[in-house]
Amino acid sequence: PQGYTISVVYGMSGPNQIGTGHKPGTEAYWHALLWSGTAASAVDLTPSGCLQSLARGISGSLQVGDAVLPPFTAGHAILWFGTAAKYVDLNPSGFDFSVAYSVSGSQEVGSGGTAGNTHALVWGGTAASVVDLNPSGFSASEAVGTTGTLQAGYGITNGQSHALLWSGTAASTVDLQRFLPSNYTSSTAWNIDPNGNIVGNAFNSSTGQSEAILWIAKPTLSVNMYAGLTISGQVGGIYEIDYANDLNSTNWTPLTTFILTNSPSLFFDTNSTYFAHRFYRAIKQ
Repeated sequence: PQGYTISVVYGMSGPNQIGTGHKPGTEAYWHALLWSGTAASAVDLTPSGCLQSLARGISGSLQVGDAVLPPFTAGHAILWFGTAAKYVDLNPSGFDFSVAYSVSGSQEVGSGGTAGNTHALVWGGTAASVVDLNPSGFSASEAVGTTGTLQAGYGITNGQSHALLWSGTAASTVDLQRFLPSNYTSSTAWNIDPNGNIVGNAFNSSTGQSEAILWIAKPTLSVNMYAGLTISGQVGGIYEIDYANDLNSTNWTPLTTFILTNSPSLFFDTNSTYFAHRFYRAIKQ
């Protein structure tokens, strides 16, 4: 974009791209950016007064990354809704820092912790919804990709990185290292597709090289139940779906925005399985 000396795109979803740019002479040198196909379309997602922001993942109308929000000095995981003014601070209570790397549906993944203590995390749109994914026997971990129900990343055990797969809890951890030949001594998972296939890399001690790896998911049958909404309204209109965990709450959290292509239309919250109950509302924009 005009006025930026460096810019990087990290991801894309539909017509939109997400990344960051360096803009000298501003309070925040690094700015989270959202594009829709051209340099002129760039939207600066940096919250007001922020010292730095980085956007790392995108899914539909949602963007994730991290930002140094005042009065803090370390980055907090952030969930954006397309503008600098509309965001949720995902940093869990008691954590010094956090970062979100990926978003799918109503689920965000990343990591956070305190000095010298980093754990893989999964959220459902709020800081309070966080689940610590760090498995037993691992000193550190990060989750970097999600399908909305499965999470991929890596953890450190006995000084070595192991690619990991989760399904929402630390107890569900699958160590992907065990599916590799014994000459691969470390591995990392970097992303996961909707079918559960995982890409990453592993160190081959026989060749002394790091090699690209694809873990292929075996087809399985699973049955899940999700909260569903029937939405009736103006076809072609833009609607925002908000949720709250308490019907009496005045604090509603944006979940997603979408264009109503049919009326009525069905919407499913694939992250609702992590909560005993949730309440929803739809607002025309």
